Parts: sequence; C-alpha cells; structure tokens
Amino acid sequence: MIPGLDEFMLRLGHLKVLSNVATETGGSRHRVEKATAEILTSETTVPPEEIPALTEYLYNKRLCVIQPNKVHASEALIGQEQQVRYPELVVRELGNGDLDLTDGKAAIRNATVWWQDRCLAHPEIPSKVGAVTALAKMGSKTGLSHIFDWAEVIGLISSTAQATPEAKLFAKLDAKCQGEVWTGNPYVLGNDKILIGFILLHDDLDLFSRFVVALTSTTWPLKKRQAAQLFTQTLIKLVDEANQGRDLTVRQKFHLTEQLHELERTARRKHKGIELASTTWHRTASRLESYVDIGILTKQSEHSRDRFEYTYYAAPPLSAVAETVQSESDPIEWLEVHLVDCLLGCQARHEILMLDEMHGELSRLVATIASPTASYQIDTLAVGLARIFADTNSPISIRCGRRSLEELARSHPEVARVARGSVGPRAEYISLDRRKL
Repeated sequence: MIPGLDEFMLRLGHLKVLSNVATETGGSRHRVEKATAEILTSETTVPPEEIPALTEYLYNKRLCVIQPNKVHASEALIGQEQQVRYPELVVRELGNGDLDLTDGKAAIRNATVWWQDRCLAHPEIPSKVGAVTALAKMGSKTGLSHIFDWAEVIGLISSTAQATPEAKLFAKLDAKCQGEVWTGNPYVLGNDKILIGFILLHDDLDLFSRFVVALTSTTWPLKKRQAAQLFTQTLIKLVDEANQGRDLTVRQKFHLTEQLHELERTARRKHKGIELASTTWHRTASRLESYVDIGILTKQSEHSRDRFEYTYYAAPPLSAVAETVQSESDPIEWLEVHLVDCLLGCQARHEILMLDEMHGELSRLVATIASPTASYQIDTLAVGLARIFADTNSPISIRCGRRSLEELARSHPEVARVARGSVGPRAEYISLDRRKL
C-alpha cells in the first residue's frame, strides 16, 4: 500500500513531466524541481480553437476576473479586488449561459497562459483538478515537492533525482516530447495508462484489489464524504485481514497498521471521525483521481462542472477490473494477465512472442532506457512491451511480455540470459546482448 498520498498527488501527467525532466536533466532534486516548475509555468499562446475550453477552465478555476451576467451600474467584477493569476483576462457571463473570454473590453481570439493551464484545459482531460504551483508559503513545501515525493515513492525517480528505467519509458514511449520540448499534451495519457497503471497499482495492490471491488457496490455519483467512508472501511478491513493472516511478515503488517493509525491520530487531533479527517480524504482523492486518469473511473456526465469537482462515476472498465480481480487468487497474476484487457477493453494476446515478432520493440525499449549496463528488470521490459504493442492491432498482456522474455533466454542464450533476484522464485533480471538483438 502506497503511503503518504496527499492532495497534491492527483494528476499522473505531473509525473510524466517530472519523469522527462529527470531523464533529460537529472543532477539534483532542486535542479529537477526548478526545471519542472519552469516548464509548467512557461507562457504559451492558446490558439482560437482552444479558447472555448480555456474559457471554461479559467472560469471554473477562478484564475481570472469574472464578469457576472447581471452587472450593476458599478460594473462590479468578481476577482477584481483579489489576486488572480491572469488579471488581464475577463470571462464574461452571457445571458444564454455561455461564456466569453475578453480583455475587459472585447472578445479575444488568442490568450497567453501557463503551459500547465493550457494542457489541463484541453477537452480530452477528464478531470480538471490537481494543478500545482511552484511557490509556497515560507516554511512550506511546494506542490512540486509533493509530486517529487510521489514519483520517488512509486519508483520513477531516485532520491538523487535520477530517472529510473520506468520513468524513461513513461516519458518517452509516446513521443510527445523531443528532448525537453513538449509537442503533445502529457496529461492525455492514451496507452501510457498501461505503463503508469502497472507502476501505481503494483505498489498499492493490496488496497486497490479491495477498494475497486467496494467501488462497484456504491451509488453514483460518488462524492467526497461517501468516498472517504468507503476508503476508510476498505483500509480497516485490509488491516484486520492482514493481522489475522499468516502470509505477511511482521514488518508488512506494521506498515499497513501504521497507515491506519496515522489517520486515527489525525482524526483525534481534529476531534473528528476518521472518515471526516482531511488526511483521510487526501489519501482517498489521490487514488480516485489516478483511477480517473487511467480510465477506471470517470467524471463525464451531463454536468461539465463535475470535471472541476471531486465527483466520480463508474467507467466501463470498472466492472471488468472488479470481476477479474476477484477471479484471481494472486493480485500480481491479475496485473500481468488482466490489466491490459481491462484498460483497453479488448482481449490481449497471451501466447509467447518469438524474437522476430518483438525484435524492433525490444530494441526500442533498450534504446529508450539507455542503461549503462546490459541488465534489465524483466517486469520493466515486459510492461514496456505491453505498452508498445497496445499501439498495434495485436496488444499483448504483461504476462505475455514476461514469458516471451523468458523464452528468449531459453531459445537464444547468445542474446539473453535471465537471473534471479533477491525476491521470489521467478527470474527478476535479464541480460541482453544489444549487438545481437
């Protein structure tokens, strides 16, 4: 179970941007955070075709001056007396309910805003919450510092700000950036949801496998208080199950129990029930927003305002995820066998790939990771293969990727050799002779 998730750890696109900066820059945490902040807050011009979506975004986020429909003689403007990000922009409410973006006098066809705001305003983004700033009050962490913590705890960034192989794949495989320059929107995940979904859910699997089942029994729309209660109930049941079982070590049981105790301590300090504590909601919201980004939940409804709030609906993959999770006795088996099927909504291939079927894809993975050694984690390459094949007419499961790599070592020992690691009975690493791929 991933510890310490908070209200800043919402948009997976933030992790994508940070992963690319660490891949291209690295060096130190301060340097990576500074470079990421410069990207997110860099000024970009929004073209006319994106102005309607930007107008809705600025209006609902209250990032500029708002001129109500019924303006008094004084021409009062909401936001004029308080600091807003874009004081030169005015969103005017029209009588028919539409919105008009102006410079205070006339409608405009282009606007200059932060790159992050332009990306999040895009119509394809299912949730509009979670924008972060690079500034903070004295003595407080910035939103980006929390994103860095998130990336580190799930294994995308090392403590020395180096990008892991998974971060490099996440940043580069969809070809939305050329070096440090973004040519696409990192918050529109596409098939990258397979890669980041595997990383997130693998580290949160005990909680996820129970929470997602509980979600199928709730009523929709799911809102903050109900969601926090559901999360709390799931965590309590998980801790009880762990303490009564014999499969976990004492340290693992302590890890789970401590997360529950942390929420209980916070609730006592605030004199509230555990499900009402803000920390409980932060742990809940981070997970729910990630589920939205990978497509398990959605905010799409007849109310466009829902995308700017913490209001959730079931997406088509939810029932398939819950059903298949319950059908597998081992959650890791579910990840490897069913994750691609559920997220793509189709049947992925499970049969082993021969070298000629994955030669180009494997070479691409090795080139993207750019490791100084010839040794790679099998799980990393397996999920990387699943990510690449998702763009074709013949997607494969992560299990297919793993077994194909194991078979490669058996049938072509001159190309690949596998080795066990320190955890579990399966091979954990594979060494590849890149000259012979």
